[in-house]
Amino acid sequence: MRASRASPVRAPSTLWWGLLVLAVLALLVMASAGPPELPEFGKVGQADTKPAQRDAVPPTGTRDSASAGPGTVVETIPVPAGAGPLAYVPGTNEILVGDGTTGNVTAYNASTYALVGNLTLDSTTNGPGSMAVDPALDELFATVYGIGVVAFNASPLGLNGSFNSSGDVPSNLAFDPEAGDLFMANGAMNNTTVVQAASHDVIAQVAVGLPGSSLLYDPLVDRVFETFGENYPIGVIDPVNDSLVATVPLNNSSSAWLYPAGMTLDSQNGYVYVACFESPTVLVLDAAAGEIVGDITVPEPPAYVGSPDVVYDSWNGYVYASERAQNYVAVINPANGSAFASIHVSAFPNGFAFDPANGTIFVEAGNYVNVIATARPPPPSLTGVSVTPVAADIDSGASDQFNATAACGGSTCPPTVAFTWSLSNGLGSLNATSGSSVTFLAGRDPGIDEVNVSASLNGSTGVTASANVTIRAGTPILALISVSISSVESVSAGGSVALSATPRCSGGSCPAGVEYGWSSNPVDGSFNPTTGATTMFTVGSVAGSLELTVEASWNGSTVSNSTSITVSAAPGTSAGVLGLPGSDGYYLIGGLAVAAVAGVAAFLMIRRRKLK
Repeated sequence: MRASRASPVRAPSTLWWGLLVLAVLALLVMASAGPPELPEFGKVGQADTKPAQRDAVPPTGTRDSASAGPGTVVETIPVPAGAGPLAYVPGTNEILVGDGTTGNVTAYNASTYALVGNLTLDSTTNGPGSMAVDPALDELFATVYGIGVVAFNASPLGLNGSFNSSGDVPSNLAFDPEAGDLFMANGAMNNTTVVQAASHDVIAQVAVGLPGSSLLYDPLVDRVFETFGENYPIGVIDPVNDSLVATVPLNNSSSAWLYPAGMTLDSQNGYVYVACFESPTVLVLDAAAGEIVGDITVPEPPAYVGSPDVVYDSWNGYVYASERAQNYVAVINPANGSAFASIHVSAFPNGFAFDPANGTIFVEAGNYVNVIATARPPPPSLTGVSVTPVAADIDSGASDQFNATAACGGSTCPPTVAFTWSLSNGLGSLNATSGSSVTFLAGRDPGIDEVNVSASLNGSTGVTASANVTIRAGTPILALISVSISSVESVSAGGSVALSATPRCSGGSCPAGVEYGWSSNPVDGSFNPTTGATTMFTVGSVAGSLELTVEASWNGSTVSNSTSITVSAAPGTSAGVLGLPGSDGYYLIGGLAVAAVAGVAAFLMIRRRKLK
């Protein structure tokens, strides 16, 4: 008989309800505690984390926000595939735009916005996610999903290799120009990769504890700041030791959780401004102190897609933050810590790039790149140019340097001032016709010349200056020598030919006292005299070609020159045989024949005796 199944023991219903309540309470406690924070290794400003061999750069720039407006959109560049990350290349004055849905990068002139060219980074549809620039090499780096980081040149556009460390999924890039290193935030692993930009070699892996989101190199404190995710502190990396040296908690005036994203540095006050995803808050980080010192509320919060960004405009001292929800860019005045204006742009503004040469901000916005130009004083105009020295006295054959300085009505002239140099009388030469300095080389004749320079800026010309140069008849320098031969080009063995040498000296005629020496190659014949500007050369007995050389020296300088003559056999003589003159060759052949016959006869006599 089958045994009956025992009935399961059932817990009282009140026990189940009690366990459920405990589980809910545990979840609430975990949520209120928030995510685990990175260990705090100390503050940025600690002396033991700042090696002496890399000095911090002091804040730079002068705010002009008192007279500058927030700016307006002055140009809209269509990007049919969708605008992706932006990068400004100072060496080529170009703005690089990554296509959002393709593997292409397109270059535009940052001043005229004209198309320069495009480059395919990936044959698939994976577009670049982030870009960084090495300004010393005009080389760019772009993160491409599935590849890692692609390196390419700005001018001309061309691929320059790719690299990736095992397991890396680079999400953002930052370049340290002082060390020439590229920092790669890793979106899938808890490390940040350091790459030597010139060689593309991975040189370090920085353990940061979390996947990275965004990076910023701050030259003022020589630190790399990295954001990680929702409510996580900001990491601080020492680029000298390639290590995480501090974390910055997200202290703010609101109780909302924050998701730090894009960052920018205000080079005037030394603060780092941090945009926050899904929040209208922009955090203010005192980089030197290593702490959040404030937060700014922008008028409209970013949308729940994409990553917001911020950028600093060094021309007017404002900070610009993208507001994706309402298609605006918020304008923040760091002087009072408030957002005071919004600029309407195309759909979904996201990343920025600032052009410090033209004072313009580029915004990726949907299928467009908007160009924002801020109101500022008119550019400086060229008012004059000067040359130093204004006069110079130099010896013939000597040189002197002349420098040009442009004036712009009390303002600092931009580096785009062009200089053009010329001479009035041509009594010398210039090593260049452009640039801010040239070297004048005096000719051999004394006299007076003028070194002229003209300056131009933004198409304006007519600003000129001159310097007088007096060329003295200085100490002559032996420059070269010529050798001439009598009209006879061929001479018989034993014959003679007349030679003469003519020296030339810088600064005029050569003085007395130049010494001469004559020689032949091969040595066959004699000179009479062996020294002097003129000589008679008597040919030897060997027919063929002879090279006759004269060497002149004076006051430590030596020059030489050569000429060639053809020597023929003397009249009535035969060149002989075997290279021997006259009948000597025949005598030699006859002697050899007699010796050969005698040798054969002796051999036959010896052999005959042996046979007997």
